[in-house]
Amino acid sequence: MAHEYFTHKGVLFPSLFYSPAALSYVENEFQVRDDDIFNVTYPKSGTHWMLEILSLIRCDGDPGWVHSVLNWERAPWVGSQKGLEAALKYPPPRLLCSHLPVQLFPRSLQGSKAKVRGGKQGLRVGIEGHRQGVGQ
Repeated sequence: MAHEYFTHKGVLFPSLFYSPAALSYVENEFQVRDDDIFNVTYPKSGTHWMLEILSLIRCDGDPGWVHSVLNWERAPWVGSQKGLEAALKYPPPRLLCSHLPVQLFPRSLQGSKAKVRGGKQGLRVGIEGHRQGVGQ
């Protein structure tokens, strides 16, 4: 088990998908764009349902893109090694997914106008509302 998981800032991650270097990059160097949309959720809280809804909104309700492009290609997982690589190449506006806790989220989010949306039991707060202390 020691080789299958590692701890990064007190959080356990599977080594197969995550690396300390990628997590550090996301937190400290990843540049959040003003038009980014984050689907941030707890595991098993409606992540994929929310991704489907956000994907349909992004393409004005046309299901063609949703049916023809795989989930992880439509919304790369920020934090995982492969997801980070895809996110860095993704054209704007980026639709991105994450299960990262707030203390590991990109610091550049604070200065952006990016939107954060969560699944049924996840985050449901717009950044402007959060800055003012009012959740949406």
